Amino acid sequence: MRPRTLKSGARSQALSLVVLAAALVGLIGELPLATQAQAIDRRALVSRHNVTFRKIDPTSPAMVGNGNFAFTADITGLQTFPEQYSPLVPLLTEAQWGWHSFPNPSHFNYADSLVSVPVHGSTQYYPWLHDWSDAEKPVIKWLRENPHRISLGRLSLYLAARDGKPALYSQLAATRQTLDLWSGRLQSRFELEGETVEVQTSVHPDLDMLIVTLRSPLLTAGRLGLSLKFPGVASTLNPDPADRARNTARVSASRRPSGRASPPSIPAAKPGRRQDLTKYY
Repeated sequence: MRPRTLKSGARSQALSLVVLAAALVGLIGELPLATQAQAIDRRALVSRHNVTFRKIDPTSPAMVGNGNFAFTADITGLQTFPEQYSPLVPLLTEAQWGWHSFPNPSHFNYADSLVSVPVHGSTQYYPWLHDWSDAEKPVIKWLRENPHRISLGRLSLYLAARDGKPALYSQLAATRQTLDLWSGRLQSRFELEGETVEVQTSVHPDLDMLIVTLRSPLLTAGRLGLSLKFPGVASTLNPDPADRARNTARVSASRRPSGRASPPSIPAAKPGRRQDLTKYY
């Protein structure tokens, strides 16, 4: 069989493409080296998408984390005013290891949920519900709810007004918050009765560690510090597993200037929490 050859029209088109490609190669070769291999400024590329808030968005609090540990923050950089946010997006502190189970006095186990189901002439056992009323059975309800994630704690600012009373959210002014996507740091700034407060919040890249830096004249005045609370576990679990009306432990901290009252300082020992059989430090 004789090999096929291009017709004259096709040959001329192919020749034109070859000439065009050669011209482009020559043109590229004449460009400056910096233009040919211009490096991408990855930091600038990422940072142009930084998130900035100038007021609270009730449905979009900021979050910092490392994939195993996460902390949701309000406009102050911590969890100072959770009531300003939608109940559907609570301010939480969670970790991959942060699980809890309610007491199980009846000793329910997986086998108690199994139901015989005919499958192709044989009998198999599955945790199967005939209808949704079965979900209200004590054994099914307990097994569906446990274990569950919990909020590890609520870290907020201790903020005092000039009269010594806890500061209200309405007393804050000039609020501004930026989440730096390149560094993972949350920069928050606001004013309380004319005094500036700056808060930097971040999470260690490898450890379950929250890092907080405070800068303000209110520190030396004894009007600014940290408050750490351990909420109970809500029976409803979703969307907020924290029972803030029932704290299982509480630790507060602040610098203590001489001659002024201030909240108690954090003890040298690590604060710990125990909720039923869940225990951590």
